[in-house]
Amino acid sequence: MNIDLLLRAVQYVETNSDHDYCSSDFVNSPRNPKKQVKDKSSRRRGYHNELERKRRADLRDNLELLKDIVPVCSDQRRISTVKLLNEASAYIESLKEKSDKLESEIVNLKNECLSKQQCIKKLENGGHHSYAM
Repeated sequence: MNIDLLLRAVQYVETNSDHDYCSSDFVNSPRNPKKQVKDKSSRRRGYHNELERKRRADLRDNLELLKDIVPVCSDQRRISTVKLLNEASAYIESLKEKSDKLESEIVNLKNECLSKQQCIKKLENGGHHSYAM
């Protein structure tokens, strides 16, 4: 192996690695464990802070969407998160109740329709029963 090939390999590893131990700074730095731990801790804290900022921004965006959907809250400029979630929960419950009533009404209308269709068939076949339509 020649030295140029080794140097290119080292350069490739340094530029394509996310790990500290592959960096020339790590190899060339003085072996100060406290500094290394502090740097690693600082990077970890910064990464965590960035993740937390993104999480809060995502939460804020979704709460704004929810605020626009819930009728009681859409006309209020500011509302607490707890109140928004309580109002959203109540709204969902009211929608469920409405849906259940409509489904029940659909079943009743289908039964009524079926009954009237049967009545029509009997009348067409010469049945003389009087049915209320």
